[in-house]
Amino acid sequence: MLISGMTLGDEEEAQKVIKEMRENRIMLVDENGKVEYINKDIKTDQIENLLARINKKIHTISACPDFTDDAFGTSSGIAMQYKLLGFENNAGAIEKVMKMALQKRIELICSILKLTGDESWWRDIKITFHRNLPIDLTTIANTISSLKDIVSDKTLLSQIPFVQDVDMELELLEKQKEKAKMESPFFQNVLNYNTAAQERADNKELDNEK
Repeated sequence: MLISGMTLGDEEEAQKVIKEMRENRIMLVDENGKVEYINKDIKTDQIENLLARINKKIHTISACPDFTDDAFGTSSGIAMQYKLLGFENNAGAIEKVMKMALQKRIELICSILKLTGDESWWRDIKITFHRNLPIDLTTIANTISSLKDIVSDKTLLSQIPFVQDVDMELELLEKQKEKAKMESPFFQNVLNYNTAAQERADNKELDNEK
């Protein structure tokens, strides 16, 4: 703070005046006196560069990617996985500890139920974690297509994130194929031919009985 245009006297008197100003929170200045702050002139570019470096360091040390990065949304599936590698390693370590804790809790619950005659077995319970992260469905679809007839359909369907029940999905797929088969023109022609042939056979059998 700069006080100009006024005299505070000697050092002792000046200290006394300054003390009174601080205690009373009031400044008494002479007629031509002036009180103002001395501001340090800092360039905006310097502040922005400092904040950018701090932000980058935070993400580097925490192994957490910067989701606001413009290049993050335009990266390919493989490039995105590399960006998330450190983040996934940390999440995997946390997931391992959480899974052990949940398994222990389920084991204790099953032990209590066993005392009441229940046959629940904690090892039959499967714990699954799902990451709340962007998914590259195009890459997954291309991978599944390239593995067709090499890996079973059940295994391929289990790789699709939005398929919750693989067995149910296989059953629905089989019903869809059966419906498409029933509605196909070729199948309808064969069905009509067999129906007509059966009718002729039935009529012939009735004629013979007469």
